[in-house]
Amino acid sequence: MANVHRIGEYQNNNNNNQGAGYNQFGQNLGGIGGPITDDPRGDNFYTMLKNSLCPKILLLSFTTFVVCLITSLYISMLSLGGYQENNGPTAFLYVETIELEKFGGNDPSKVKYSGALYLWFTSIFLIPCFYDWIISIIMIMIFYSFLESLWGTKLAAIVYIGGGAMGALFGDLCGCCGGEAKSEVFSSIYSAMGAFLGIFILSWNKLAVLGEIRGYLVCIFGLIFFLIVLFSQSADQKYIDNYGKLGGIMAGVGIGMAVTEIQPFGEYEKTVRLVGLGFLGILFGLSIILLYSLSY
Repeated sequence: MANVHRIGEYQNNNNNNQGAGYNQFGQNLGGIGGPITDDPRGDNFYTMLKNSLCPKILLLSFTTFVVCLITSLYISMLSLGGYQENNGPTAFLYVETIELEKFGGNDPSKVKYSGALYLWFTSIFLIPCFYDWIISIIMIMIFYSFLESLWGTKLAAIVYIGGGAMGALFGDLCGCCGGEAKSEVFSSIYSAMGAFLGIFILSWNKLAVLGEIRGYLVCIFGLIFFLIVLFSQSADQKYIDNYGKLGGIMAGVGIGMAVTEIQPFGEYEKTVRLVGLGFLGILFGLSIILLYSLSY
């Protein structure tokens, strides 16, 4: 009779095992949560969307600050300069070019010949039209609320500001702006995608507990990345720096490898951090040297 157990005991043991596995998996990804305690069947539609897209977003956070700042600047540009007409349905409420320049859009000629390096930082908060505003706000809320909740406000700020600025620098180097002011918001967004890849590389040894699933995660990450790139295209490429997106991804990978704090921190993690720092140094150094030495 000692081997006879009630069904409830098996259920409790199963729940405990699931909780332990969840904690172990979460710790290897940077410390996400504990066991699930709420029944998702009781969620309403709003709660379901929040838990699915940005479960960790807070009112007082870096993510919310960026969203509010981008929105305020976009409304200010429309209020002061009006909007362009006859740009098509996807270019609804398109700001005037002169306003984008006044508010600090990234202009490679000003950066190269006038030393306006501040444009790398101001342009990461500017957006040219309503469609791009919707897409960028959704992506920032999803990516940066998740990044900030798991690895802190400091890393989120470094990825957004540092990664976005380096993306703008790379865009200027490639000369894709053609002398016109451009928005670099998507450079910062793609920087977050690169940061997740860098963190994934940094956490590779710790994810060994997942076994074969670790390899599947690479495929899943690649598929998600492809779909994001496919469906996050701007309404009009005239004011969006596509080379800046590429630069943002590269900078984000380096930042994710070099700046992220995870425990325990062994020899593999030290090597990855050094590689990340070296990659960032090379990316920044070569971009600066080539930008001011090449003629275009």
